[in-house]
Amino acid sequence: AEFEKHDIQLVFIDAEYTNSPEGRLFFNLRSSFSEFELSQIRRRTKLGRLKASEKLQKVMPMGHKPFGYFWDDCKLIIDEEEAEHVRKIYEWYVFEGLTMREIGERLYSFGVLPKSKKVKHWSASSIRRILSSETYVGRFYYNKRKSIKLKGQKTASGNPKMTYENRDK
Repeated sequence: AEFEKHDIQLVFIDAEYTNSPEGRLFFNLRSSFSEFELSQIRRRTKLGRLKASEKLQKVMPMGHKPFGYFWDDCKLIIDEEEAEHVRKIYEWYVFEGLTMREIGERLYSFGVLPKSKKVKHWSASSIRRILSSETYVGRFYYNKRKSIKLKGQKTASGNPKMTYENRDK
């Protein structure tokens, strides 16, 4: 009905579609099965990753590798050059009392760049993440956070607004 209002014609390249009650039924059935198949794939992928992390002690890839580490065969391996900078971050914070911003400025002045190729400076939140992450004391938890959609709230881009809470370890 929405397509028709704007004089848009729906064309399938792999199946016949007619703009009739039967054609719309076929389209809706096909869409429902596709949506179901996609959710099944997501579910199996998530279960496979959970099993690999629990039973095989594999660390699943995350959005960004933590600064001071690199991936090797599903394990986080210490990158000694970056780890030296991580030790300095803790030292500057604990013993010199530097703020997150001052630590970021010091790293930048030494030519130390963050892992992300998009950003060329250290933000206070990046430093805070390093200082508060359990990864740096040798503990890593996969699937640590659970995302929760905030009902009726959207982001500026129109996506559902999310909040996060930690799962039990």
